[in-house]
Amino acid sequence: MEQPPGFVAQGEYGKMCHLRKSLYGLKQSPRAWFGKFSEVIQEFGMNKSKVDHSVFYRQSANETRKMEAKPYSTPMIPNVHLTKDDGDPFDNPERHKRLVGKLNYLTVTRPDIAYAVSIVSQFMSAPTVKHWAALEQILCYLKRAPGLGILYTNHRHAQIECFTDADWAGSKADRRSTTGFCVFVGGNLVS
Repeated sequence: MEQPPGFVAQGEYGKMCHLRKSLYGLKQSPRAWFGKFSEVIQEFGMNKSKVDHSVFYRQSANETRKMEAKPYSTPMIPNVHLTKDDGDPFDNPERHKRLVGKLNYLTVTRPDIAYAVSIVSQFMSAPTVKHWAALEQILCYLKRAPGLGILYTNHRHAQIECFTDADWAGSKADRRSTTGFCVFVGGNLVS
């Protein structure tokens, strides 16, 4: 970069300026900004994704301490009925709520765990050790099948199909019903 007219000091001709930060509108400005942003966000404990370098995440593998556990083949043990009075209260209800929230978010792309997560989310106000064990089983199932998800294929139609089901007072504690539904668009599950 050459010195602007009128800025050149007497006897200092032929010298250049060194630009210390990027200027708005330059081709490299976004890259420089993202480099600085990456440094700052990583100082706060975030990690950069190896797949997409614009995605940052906070490592939470120690949230449950179950990463070394044996993987399960199902997200929930069949014919197990959880109730609100299932044993001793869990010692950290906030941790339970955080994990249920994370799993609830994950059901958007993993419908195979949606039923199990809906069952354990019914006990967020007063979780017990048995409810926590059910959450750990979901995590162990996810460890076994990390690549499963929703697969969309082109069936060459946009037909909408909806299905619903209810268990008609299936809860033994308060006789409430549990209802579920699924919506297919073009033969692909969307909800």
